Amino acid sequence: MPKIVKLSVISSALLLAQFASAAEITVNPASAESTQVVRQGNNSTINIAPANTHGVSYNAYDQFNVDQHGVVFNNREAGAEMIINEVLSGEKSHLHGNMHVDGQKAHLIIANPNGIACNGCSVSGTDQFTLTGGKIILSKEGTLLGYHNSENNRNIYISNTTENAFSSVKKFNVIAENITIRNSKVTTPNLTLFSGHELVKYSPDTVRGLEALPGNSGIQKSKLLIQKDSHVKTDNMYISTNNTDIKNHGIITVGPVGDEQKQRVMNSQLTMDLVNSQLINGSKGHIRVTDVDSILENSQITNNGNIHIDNKHKMLEISSAVINNKGNMSSDLTEISGLNSIKSGVGINNYGNLTGSLLVKANQIAFNNKKHLEALDISMDSDVLVYINDGEITNETAKFKTDVLYHSDNGKITSKPVFEYKIKKPIP
Repeated sequence: MPKIVKLSVISSALLLAQFASAAEITVNPASAESTQVVRQGNNSTINIAPANTHGVSYNAYDQFNVDQHGVVFNNREAGAEMIINEVLSGEKSHLHGNMHVDGQKAHLIIANPNGIACNGCSVSGTDQFTLTGGKIILSKEGTLLGYHNSENNRNIYISNTTENAFSSVKKFNVIAENITIRNSKVTTPNLTLFSGHELVKYSPDTVRGLEALPGNSGIQKSKLLIQKDSHVKTDNMYISTNNTDIKNHGIITVGPVGDEQKQRVMNSQLTMDLVNSQLINGSKGHIRVTDVDSILENSQITNNGNIHIDNKHKMLEISSAVINNKGNMSSDLTEISGLNSIKSGVGINNYGNLTGSLLVKANQIAFNNKKHLEALDISMDSDVLVYINDGEITNETAKFKTDVLYHSDNGKITSKPVFEYKIKKPIP
């Protein structure tokens, strides 16, 4: 007997509304005279507004949804270097297909303060792509000044994208209060993520092209989540957050993307510039850097997974108020500088493995629980160096410059260390 599935009237209406809205692109009256949507069967083409003297084409919408058949932005006659598409109503955008710029390549921007769901979306014909949950800020002359995010702005979800979805663009920017990447492969030469910033300035003359400005971060913490079924692969990655929890449960690979070396627009590195924020690398999380330097500037780092630098000539530099390492952190050269936390009183708390040539500067360092720190050279400069339990420090040369050095009966130092200041054993 065939199985019968029953849907309520409300469920049916919601389902139909979802599919109906997926293909809807409705121009706002503000752009009615300059922007036109042409539909032929399942295909939609947007004849964008002519570019102003600064090369900007501004297009306003009440609805902007792209179905699986995609949409084409006709830039053959508009001459735009930047195509701005902004939703002015209260409708969220659902992007399910390819967004293609036909004609002259241009920076394609989709802006919707109500939120954007990229579910299997992709882009082509553009050298730079921006998704933003903020409002567009234009000058009187019609140039892009930046993006304004408020606490009420919605999220940007990127889900079910394939490896080729963004690989053709030189730079992919995501700007929102909250960002989620789920069940996706995000591959692009240059990736920039901004979360929790009220104001983000567009600065094309700078290396990254975007700059966070002082502003309110909101009462609630923002979130940047990379789920366990996702893989982010990029030549350069820059993350800037304010009052944000960053949680990585997937894979982040930073290094050359194919033969895209010539497309590098940043300084070939993984950089996290976090204000009042926390980076949590989950037990299944993996951050792998293959050919670049890494700079993590954070309020707090919690690593339960793996942070690994492959290239022997590259450096992992961590500047953080609190570092809690319960996983593996390794590179040929690791520089760690930290300030002690008021809550924990510990600058660097290592329960895991630190491997590489290490330079550590912190107010307090704790080294715990049957794990080891192994390096050719270790240089530690701190107010208090605490070494406890069954941990082991192994290296050829070690320099400890500290007020007090403690370690337990079970702790072990295998090296020819140079100790400056007072040494005590065991822990009082």
